Amino acid sequence: RGKLARHPLKRGDLVRIVTGTGGGWGPPHGRDPALVRDDVSKGFLTVEEARDGYGVALEPVSLELDEEGTRRLRGR
Repeated sequence: RGKLARHPLKRGDLVRIVTGTGGGWGPPHGRDPALVRDDVSKGFLTVEEARDGYGVALEPVSLELDEEGTRRLRGR
């Protein structure tokens, strides 16, 4: 039913609350590139988001980490 405010509950009711993800901790360019690649492989990020947000260069099809490209992106 979407967003509800002050929805009455009875003893024994089960509530599921779904929220957005956290903002993370630390600078994005400090995240381990292998973990960013893992996030892309799981569909949490796109290749473009990895590049633009985390400074991680990935080959678009194989998702192979481009270490030199990542160094260049993070060196800007």
